[in-house]
Amino acid sequence: MVVAKRAHVNVPQFPRHQPQPRRHVRPKNKLDVQLLYKVITSLIIVGLALLVVYRYGVITQNNFEIRQLRQIRSTLVDEQHHLEIRIAQLTSLERLESIARSEMGLNDPRPEQIKFLDQ
Repeated sequence: MVVAKRAHVNVPQFPRHQPQPRRHVRPKNKLDVQLLYKVITSLIIVGLALLVVYRYGVITQNNFEIRQLRQIRSTLVDEQHHLEIRIAQLTSLERLESIARSEMGLNDPRPEQIKFLDQ
């Protein structure tokens, strides 16, 4: 059996790990949620604002097209009235009679050319 001598050995003691005092820090998870909420809210507000601007743009464009179409309609109605007057002038009985007499050489029938039919 081996017997060891008892000797006092000086082993240096390492300091034990002392926890550092914690600073008051918000939990990161809560900060991320609030930031995400603000970003989403901002995006929704910007999206709604753009939607309103887009709708007003569409309304303005439609009003412009309506004005143009009304102007075209007014022009066409005026042209229609002028054409109806022209048709009335060209188909008047006096004009047709004068054309028949002067250009076609037609005259009133003589009495012997008139025949009556008995019923």
